[in-house]
Amino acid sequence: MKRFLAFNIVIGGAILISHLVNYLIVVPCVIGDECGYDVGKCDRGKVFELFFEQSSDTGYHPEPTLFNFFFVTFIGAMVGICFFKIIVRYLLPKTKVSQNCARKT
Repeated sequence: MKRFLAFNIVIGGAILISHLVNYLIVVPCVIGDECGYDVGKCDRGKVFELFFEQSSDTGYHPEPTLFNFFFVTFIGAMVGICFFKIIVRYLLPKTKVSQNCARKT
C-alpha cells in the first residue's frame, strides 16, 4: 500500500510540476510578445503550430493546444516514473519474504 501511495504522489506531483513549468516559464519564453502574432510580424513554423494555436476567441494570440497538454503530461509522467524508481531503490524499505512462504511442500 505504501508503494501505491508513493507512486501516485510522485507521478501526480511530477505532472503538476511539469505543467507549472510549462505554463509559467516555457510558454512565455517561447511566445514572447503575444501581440506580434496579431499582425503577422512573427514567422511561425510547423513545430510552433503543433504546440500553439491562434483563434479568434483569444484575439489571435497564441495559446497552447491539446497536444501540448498531453505532451507535457506524458513528459511529467515519465520523469515521475524515473523519480519513483529512484525512491523505491534507495528510500523505501525492502520487504522480506518469510521462509515459510518460500518452502516447497
